[in-house]
Amino acid sequence: MVDKLYSKEKHLNKFLAREIAVLGKLNHPHVLKTHQIVQTAEQCYIVMELAHNGDLLDHINDRKKLTEGEARFFFQQICDAVQYCHCSNIVHRDLKCENVMLDRNYNVKLGGMCEAGRYVCSCVYVCVCVCVCGVVT
Repeated sequence: MVDKLYSKEKHLNKFLAREIAVLGKLNHPHVLKTHQIVQTAEQCYIVMELAHNGDLLDHINDRKKLTEGEARFFFQQICDAVQYCHCSNIVHRDLKCENVMLDRNYNVKLGGMCEAGRYVCSCVYVCVCVCVCGVVT
């Protein structure tokens, strides 16, 4: 839930609007499903698939390390999800273990799409992101 009354206008107009637009376009076994988005004047509720086993960072911290087979299993599913996003002209831009959720069977569900953005390919080799992210120094 996002409380619109206490959120900065920049966040509501830029990040929340972008996340909602991206979430509505994604449907893949390894991307966290969005079931419903309900907006009122004061709140925005995003109802998403439940990740029964939390995120990948907690899983790694609990286990202290992953076997090569476990790491390969997770990595293949992450790559599959990222490839799907890229084929849908969406870049995640915030890939980290905290945004990789695990379902009840320990399958990857990519989440954390608040930094995601759309990009436009002008040719096979050059892709330009439509929105800017990061820190300018």
